[in-house]
Amino acid sequence: MAPPAQNLDQDLCANDWNYSSGIRIFHFGDGQPPPLTATGFLPMPQERQLAGCVCQAARALLDVTQAWLWQNAKVSRKTINDFENGYARPKAALNLRLRRALERAGAQFVYGENVVGVIVYKAKPGSGAPSDQPAKSGAVNHN
Repeated sequence: MAPPAQNLDQDLCANDWNYSSGIRIFHFGDGQPPPLTATGFLPMPQERQLAGCVCQAARALLDVTQAWLWQNAKVSRKTINDFENGYARPKAALNLRLRRALERAGAQFVYGENVVGVIVYKAKPGSGAPSDQPAKSGAVNHN
């Protein structure tokens, strides 16, 4: 006899996982998005530039600040703020630096037909699994 589903779910969540996955997908077009099972995702090609909303989503899933990103990507804080809020689009070289910093921190960018997004895997604290979490620094370099 199988245990009640509620107890099984509690047991799985409490003990049996080592990683969690965070995903944020942006759908384009006017129609209702298809179910995710019908949406094929591929790794985003390196030549494809990030959109500001995807950059912001990656930061949120990684739990890093704009200050962390401008330190690690070596771009100005204004560039990141304007980019994420849709006021400006950085040149390709700056966009690539933003993308690479986020990827080094564990972001994986994906795309498909009418979709673009980001996936982040995080290790469960104390699981012994390698962590993809970026090192957070309280130090801010204003130079």
